[in-house]
Amino acid sequence: MCTVTYIPLQSTSQKFETFGKVIGSNFLLTSNRDENTARTTAFLPEIFHINNKKVVIPFDPVGKGSWIAAEENGRTVCLLNGAFEPHLPQPPYRHSRGLIVTKYFNFRNLHDFTALFDFTGLEPFTLVVAEYGKLWELRWDFAKLNIAELNEHKPYIWSSVTLYSPDVRLQRAWLFTEWVAKNYEALQLNTDLIFDFHLNENSDIESIAINRNNVMQTVSTTAVKVENQSVALQYRDLINHQNETIRFGIQALKTAF
Repeated sequence: MCTVTYIPLQSTSQKFETFGKVIGSNFLLTSNRDENTARTTAFLPEIFHINNKKVVIPFDPVGKGSWIAAEENGRTVCLLNGAFEPHLPQPPYRHSRGLIVTKYFNFRNLHDFTALFDFTGLEPFTLVVAEYGKLWELRWDFAKLNIAELNEHKPYIWSSVTLYSPDVRLQRAWLFTEWVAKNYEALQLNTDLIFDFHLNENSDIESIAINRNNVMQTVSTTAVKVENQSVALQYRDLINHQNETIRFGIQALKTAF
């Protein structure tokens, strides 16, 4: 897995308070989970309590973790397999990479996480973190943790290096840039449009939503929207055709997906 996009929403320079915590910039972070179809289907998202925090998580019963999660104050974490280059798996690993997502919320912020979390013995991964008005990219290559602060006011796309060649990743980046330029204003009013991109099957090289001989397939799409004083996670199970939306915040009932 996966394909991940980040799109800033308007008024990104503002900060809001909800439940006494800073919720930060407005953004839409969306993930396609590309997985072997033989793997047990993930559970629909639920609210978990981690270190006295409410976190919404679609749970993977195999790895006992997840690939994406959002806290009620807007902190959002998303995982992709692989770092900079494809790698040969060398199990056993200390634990599943999916546990990194859930363990993240045991820490106050990214600084504490990177300083205190033990990355040794874990398979390479990329972690996208949006919190407190900042956007970060972490890449663990099995030897070193590489940390980059990104511009939270710009859109980004990531495609897992374990599944997509450099040419395909470049083509997807071009498609994403073109799509955002065409749809950005409409997306501010209807964030559901992000699913049009993530479920696209018309690329000349390979579609955004993949199906490789019914073996490796996009099995779900998850979108997290942080806007003003609300957080919403919408999950679409593409195999069992189930949808679930969970919202936090005093404007949660007004948050439309």
